[in-house]
Amino acid sequence: MNEELQNPSDVAQKRRQEAIERINKDLKSVHDAPYNTGDQSSGTGVLTKSESSVGSPGYIAADGTYVPNQVALKTRIANCLLSLGMVAYGFWGIRRDDLIVPIAKRTASHFHSISAWIMYAAMLCASVHLAGVVMDHYDRRNNEHLYQRLGELSRKIGWVMFGIAFIVGLTHHQLEFR
Repeated sequence: MNEELQNPSDVAQKRRQEAIERINKDLKSVHDAPYNTGDQSSGTGVLTKSESSVGSPGYIAADGTYVPNQVALKTRIANCLLSLGMVAYGFWGIRRDDLIVPIAKRTASHFHSISAWIMYAAMLCASVHLAGVVMDHYDRRNNEHLYQRLGELSRKIGWVMFGIAFIVGLTHHQLEFR
């Protein structure tokens, strides 16, 4: 029978089942980590894949239970240390009124006054972006899309603040290159 003549819900169900089979086939051929294959206790396969920015994406198993994403311990530790390090380094630079940002191998920019505060805000955005990955790992609810949106927003705002800090530093003669 022709697909156009069938019930639309039957066609959608058939396409959904084909997509599930393709995903399960791809996962078996790649031999991903065990948490990427759905609910291990029931032996069911993967139904759908939710969006995620980092790590293994979360899945909804065939029995309807949500299997959250996983981020490697090494990545979580690195993100936490980088995030805390950026906040501390930026605070130290603000206290001295000389925030030094390395640009190239032997070149750094020194930000002073208002441009230092704007650069510190950019560093805080980068810190939020890194911490969001760790928070997403520990949040077991199906809301990876919120963390992905947080990451995109903090990244965009951070880059804008980075550019504004350079412009303000150059226009107010508060930026030194050494």
